[in-house]
Amino acid sequence: MVSLRCITWILIPLILLGCKRPLESEGAVFADALTRQASKGTGALVVFDELTPFEWDHVYVVGPYQRLNYVNEHLSTPLPDLESGFADEGECIYVFSLHGSAVAIARHQRKHVSCVELVAADATAFDPLSAKFTVEMPRPGAHLSLRPLSSNKLLD
Repeated sequence: MVSLRCITWILIPLILLGCKRPLESEGAVFADALTRQASKGTGALVVFDELTPFEWDHVYVVGPYQRLNYVNEHLSTPLPDLESGFADEGECIYVFSLHGSAVAIARHQRKHVSCVELVAADATAFDPLSAKFTVEMPRPGAHLSLRPLSSNKLLD
């Protein structure tokens, strides 16, 4: 007969492998909502606070080829996934934080909507009041892009 201990040792790894990390799970909810909202096309309003089912006070946006560790410089508990390297050219990374700790991380494909216009030389942060954007097409044939409603970003 198989012991309870043996069953436990088999089930725990299977459960852990099948579960996404909480930061990524919350981020996936945001990424899906962002894709749906951007699919409405040019002129669509995107309000991050309405797309997130979790509480946050800052969102850090990391665009293609930007330093990943930028976000860790602003968090009280650094994220191991963002210790070194640069963001991939095909994605935008959104890290939501609350009181200095990350609560969600979303890796969103630029083919749905790009964050390039939100970031300049380095990643940028927005609070819930300033994280309001419109969907634009910067030039014919380009990716749809998020454009801030105001220049009220928190960090340059």
